[in-house]
Amino acid sequence: MNPTGYASQAMQGSVSSGFESAALPPSFALELVEAEPQPNGCAF
Repeated sequence: MNPTGYASQAMQGSVSSGFESAALPPSFALELVEAEPQPNGCAF
């Protein structure tokens, strides 16, 4: 778990065509912080 959010690097592609590094925007998945359902005992 990272208290500063998601990492800015990801991988994009497929098994057949291969994968490449991809940059995620700082706003990636911000809405998930408050989205339900959250697991019980979630540290964040």
